[in-house]
Amino acid sequence: MYDNEVKILIEAKEVLKHTQSADQTLLEEFKNLTLAYERLLSDTQVMTKISDRLQNKLSSANERLNEQKNKLEMAKRLISKQNEELRQTKKELEQKVTKRTEELEQAYHDLLVANQELDNFVYRASHDLKGPIARLLGICMIALQEVEEEEAVEYFSVCKATSEFMDHILLRLLSINQLKSTRPGYVRFPLGDSVQRANEVANRLWGVHTLDIQVRFSENLLLTTDQKIFELIIENVLEYAIQNSVFPGEPNNGYIKLTFAESEQDMFVHMEYNGQRIVPTSNEKLFSFYRTSNHPGHTGMELYTARLAVEKLNGNIELVSSTQDKTVFKIMIPDILLG
Repeated sequence: MYDNEVKILIEAKEVLKHTQSADQTLLEEFKNLTLAYERLLSDTQVMTKISDRLQNKLSSANERLNEQKNKLEMAKRLISKQNEELRQTKKELEQKVTKRTEELEQAYHDLLVANQELDNFVYRASHDLKGPIARLLGICMIALQEVEEEEAVEYFSVCKATSEFMDHILLRLLSINQLKSTRPGYVRFPLGDSVQRANEVANRLWGVHTLDIQVRFSENLLLTTDQKIFELIIENVLEYAIQNSVFPGEPNNGYIKLTFAESEQDMFVHMEYNGQRIVPTSNEKLFSFYRTSNHPGHTGMELYTARLAVEKLNGNIELVSSTQDKTVFKIMIPDILLG
């Protein structure tokens, strides 16, 4: 590049070297023109080199840009494909979720129906059995008053005890059935009267005992909750403690301590008794529906009933500890007015 221009410049210089012109002015002008041409040629060469370098950089940049563009196009196609796959997957998942939800709703409905049917069956069966059991109890009591043979008295006594146990089971089942369908009705009431009534019911169910039952709470202590459900809780935990504090055939120096204390929002009930130690187990098993009782004539449903009643009031019941010396339960019942 610029070979012709360089050749022209060389020839011009040669002309200047051998020219002996009389017109000095013309010679000076030609010389200046030659110098200007030389500078122009030099500048043009420099600019050309710069232009070449810029062109190379621009070409490299264009290549990188095209490469990035191609990558972006590929990424765009990949994203588009993945979005389509995601839309399809989402659609399939939504269909599965909808189907599963319908199945769960149907299963839940079936379970509700089954539970309702079971509750109705238990209720009807309990009422159907209550009459015959009451008649059987009456017959046993009359027979025990009239018969004198020792063997017959023994038979009728066993029959009476069994009938009473069956009647107790029916009462428990009816109580649980009624509790499940009960909506709590909240009232403000003094604690003392309710505890006394629950204590009387528990003592009547268990019978004569020599336990030292101690109840502690602040005078004029009030609670806002469902009064009947609250009394049912105290009645059942007391009956459970009475059962497990009595050692048949042994001198009884057992005690039961019920302590009531209120916080800003809750009522806490601590029950402590000495007696048979509870074998370590989970709360779920301890408060199960039909926990085996160590005492003949008792259902073992007391703790289950207490838990069901406590949960109705949005409370909690738990075994704190159980040793050879004492067993401690803790019950928490929300105080609606304070809460």
